[in-house]
Amino acid sequence: MLRLLLADLRHHAGSWAWTCVVALVAGACVSGQLMVMHGSLDSAGRATGLSRWGNPLSTEMADAARTTSGFVIASVVLAAAVVLSTTAGLVLSQRRRDHGLWRALGMRPGLLRALLLGQLVVVGALGSLGGALLGRPVSALMMPLLIDQDVALPGTLARWEPADLGWTALVVAGSVLLGGWGPARRAARATETNLLTGSQERSRSRPARALGVLTRLLVAGGLEAGVVTSAVAVHRRGAGSQLASEAAALGALYALVLVCVLTAWLVPLLLRGAALLPVPGPAWHVATRTAPLESRRSTATVLPFLIALGLVVIMLGGARMGVGSVRLSGFLSMLGLTLATTCAAVVASTWSGRGVGVATVLRARD
Repeated sequence: MLRLLLADLRHHAGSWAWTCVVALVAGACVSGQLMVMHGSLDSAGRATGLSRWGNPLSTEMADAARTTSGFVIASVVLAAAVVLSTTAGLVLSQRRRDHGLWRALGMRPGLLRALLLGQLVVVGALGSLGGALLGRPVSALMMPLLIDQDVALPGTLARWEPADLGWTALVVAGSVLLGGWGPARRAARATETNLLTGSQERSRSRPARALGVLTRLLVAGGLEAGVVTSAVAVHRRGAGSQLASEAAALGALYALVLVCVLTAWLVPLLLRGAALLPVPGPAWHVATRTAPLESRRSTATVLPFLIALGLVVIMLGGARMGVGSVRLSGFLSMLGLTLATTCAAVVASTWSGRGVGVATVLRARD
């Protein structure tokens, strides 16, 4: 099975190439920011004297380093988890006909599922290891930005810890497996005919589907409760206080995650709504009828833009409330790594879609 797994990855390297690129970028951003956080905390521990508020300077710098690194790591992890899961799931969904051919040739469903999950593990491992190696240059680029924001002392060096590799692997490999788990399960449960024809089949039972919908609704309800709690805290504390500013940023982050959770439902609804617009001409009619069929690709393309724009809004809103800076260095120090991850995902979804379109044209010509 290992030989077949590696041979299939090598044969379809073009399909997995952009997923590996996104995994490498996400792993490098996570690893680099962890290294920056360790170095910033070390510099905070060496700081002496009093800050302008009369508190120990080391305490103020440590709090600033934890707050900045916490926000950056949380945003990068959110972006990495969303884009990697959608990208990996999209790659497996595009190869349903190949999986049907394997099933028709006698491959057992359990072996097919293990093979697909093994491919995801390999991609996640490559992204984790490569990201850990690329984390050093990423941290070298980010450290001057944090020094300019007075989060770290001049001359601070990034520091790597062995536990960073485990955290990077948890984010990267875990996100890849999370995104490919559903398509791998559906490929193992579907019939050969459905896989070869590319038709969708509701392989899950009604209780399983109901449980999935209930889980998503519970997660959405918890995030909505967080948004409401943050709004109440802002109202009670007053818009100008530090606690109100932090609660507003946290509430905005909850709202962004809530929209990401519901995107898989919202995109098909918006596409079907667009089909109801009375726009004349056959081009619009064909586009609105075919777009819902590619809703998975649309979701994979929309989500990176959604995360990037949402974080930009949070950053600008926080600057209006006196939290953070809108200067280029402040903007890049907070959102540079997240934007790099989302941009890699946008390029990946665009070029993978172009590759699928070319392959479809070639098959039609043959």
